[in-house]
Amino acid sequence: MTPQQPIKLSLSLAISIALHAVFFMFLFILFAIEGHTGLPLAQPPAMITATMVSAASIANDEPKPVDVTPTPKVLPEPVPAPTPAPAPVAPTKPVPAIVPQPTPVVKQAEIVKKPVPKKKNKRIKHKPVSQPASKPVKKPAKKQQTDKQKQLAAAAAKKQKALSQQLQAEAEAELAAQAQAAEQAKIAAEQGAYKNAISSQVSGVWINPFQGGDQLQISVQVTVDAQGNVISMSIAQSSGNDIFDRQALLAVRKAAPFAIPPLSQGQNQFTFTLRFFNNNTIGAL
Repeated sequence: MTPQQPIKLSLSLAISIALHAVFFMFLFILFAIEGHTGLPLAQPPAMITATMVSAASIANDEPKPVDVTPTPKVLPEPVPAPTPAPAPVAPTKPVPAIVPQPTPVVKQAEIVKKPVPKKKNKRIKHKPVSQPASKPVKKPAKKQQTDKQKQLAAAAAKKQKALSQQLQAEAEAELAAQAQAAEQAKIAAEQGAYKNAISSQVSGVWINPFQGGDQLQISVQVTVDAQGNVISMSIAQSSGNDIFDRQALLAVRKAAPFAIPPLSQGQNQFTFTLRFFNNNTIGAL
């Protein structure tokens, strides 16, 4: 036996098994169609024949191809289902027409009024019920009400008076502050004019030995009393030249006493500063 013979034998067996399986599958499909539709098959399914090939023939010669083409099957034409007969319709009975009947008219004379029996009024004797003595309700006296109203009115008037007094005090304080500010402005203007007048008065007696020389400057602080007398005098800023400083102090002593200074309320002296320059000018601060 050649090595190819077992292969050919197994191939023939596989082909045979496949053909049988196709056959049984075809029969199963036909029976299923018949059970589903309920119609008998017109012709039995064609038998598929298969030729068995022996191992000897395979060994001697190559196997011939087997025609496994299934024969075409012819299905029967479907029979139309019978149409059911229409159900008989029962005849309808005619409905009688409803005729409206006239309502009977009752005459007024036919209405008979039955006498209503009168009930006898029986006197019921009520027993006296003893009620507990109620306490008299005290009503507020009119005098108390008027007193309360008077108290409320007096409190409102007192509150209004206090508010008006407060507003008046604030207005007066504002007026006083304005008057004080105006007075201070007036005094400041008068004091400025007073210092300018003293500067002119001191400039008339001042002798400047260094006129036209180096730039020299001295500041002298002067304090006068209420009558214009010089109380104190000091050098606030020296010029660096002793002769120039002494001449400035000497000019202040010569020009004193001065006029009465304008003092604000509560002051009893007035302090100012005189500045001497080398160009024969005096300024007041």
